[in-house]
Amino acid sequence: MSTKDSLGHVIRRPAGRQALEAQHDIFSGRSLEAGRGQSSADQCTLVPISGFKFFHAFSLVEVLVVIAIMAVLMAVMVPATSSLMGGLNVGRSAGMVTDELNFARQTALSRNRDVEVRIYNLGSKTDANDKQFRAFRSFLIDGIDPAGWKPLSRLKQLPEPIIISGNAAYSTLLDAANVGKDCLTKGNEVLPGSGGTDYISFLFRADGGTSLKPITEKWYLTVYSAKGDDGSTLPKNYFTAQVDPVTGRTRTYRP
Repeated sequence: MSTKDSLGHVIRRPAGRQALEAQHDIFSGRSLEAGRGQSSADQCTLVPISGFKFFHAFSLVEVLVVIAIMAVLMAVMVPATSSLMGGLNVGRSAGMVTDELNFARQTALSRNRDVEVRIYNLGSKTDANDKQFRAFRSFLIDGIDPAGWKPLSRLKQLPEPIIISGNAAYSTLLDAANVGKDCLTKGNEVLPGSGGTDYISFLFRADGGTSLKPITEKWYLTVYSAKGDDGSTLPKNYFTAQVDPVTGRTRTYRP
């Protein structure tokens, strides 16, 4: 398709696919030649296509609305996420406690020797005076002097703020009223970085049983988060590990 301008020059306008290619070249900053060897007078003169769409940026009001919606979502999600993470920490800590109890029993059976489990009343990493039952490890009994007993593992400490309840109503294995009897023993051990540290312990016997008496008593430990703890009641999220005094087997309970 062609026309003539006021000087008589022929102006050729591409049709169909050529028109689309010409449009592409116009927007990319290039000129389209009508063909090889043609003079400048024969070059195609194109007019930009009408109806080109321009995209607009977000307005300030729209941005502020999006920010407000995100702030509301964060306010709703953060408490739920914190509660979920707290529950995961309690579960992981309870797993550490039960693993240690099972390990001590299996060692007593396999070596045909008594094994002592010590639970330490230890200060936190930020406050040495914040004494809570938060660490434990097992010892292979060798002789009558506890100083010569060999630790079977390194000291294991629960991630803060998770603790083992020292309340006798929730952890009968740490009941101070029972210390001094045949079932539980109270002692003090010098720990690196902590000095003399009190602990309460009991034994797994070589036959897999325990030193816990009376056998009609329920012996257990309760693990929970001390964050916001007033010591009077258990939080909604906790974990209890119960030791059978006869067989030494451990069972776990969770609300």
